[in-house]
Amino acid sequence: MDCCLVVAGQEFRAHKVILAAHSPIFRAMFELGMGENKKNHVEIHDLEPEVFKAMMGFIYTGKEPDFHSIADAVLAAADKYGLQRLKVTCKDTLCKDLSVENAAHTLFLADLHSAVQLKTEALI
Repeated sequence: MDCCLVVAGQEFRAHKVILAAHSPIFRAMFELGMGENKKNHVEIHDLEPEVFKAMMGFIYTGKEPDFHSIADAVLAAADKYGLQRLKVTCKDTLCKDLSVENAAHTLFLADLHSAVQLKTEALI
């Protein structure tokens, strides 16, 4: 492991090449000469540790994490970091959990993150 990502004080060790292979945002950080490429230490300020852990687990294993309670936050992270497969997984989870009580929130998320299928499901 050749880099350390810090999220709300928690350290996550990772491989730059694996992160770069899955995310255009990480690729830009590590390959295009940004400061992160030189430091091997990256502060992530826009995610909670639980969300980041779910995202990293998916990047490394490709397996769907058990994240029903944070699927909306993971969807936002997947959208921001360009993780399309994780975004699809989140949309599927949110569709399964769709109810009258959360339809408005789900519709908002779908619109915010350009999730057309999820938006359609929330409107039905």
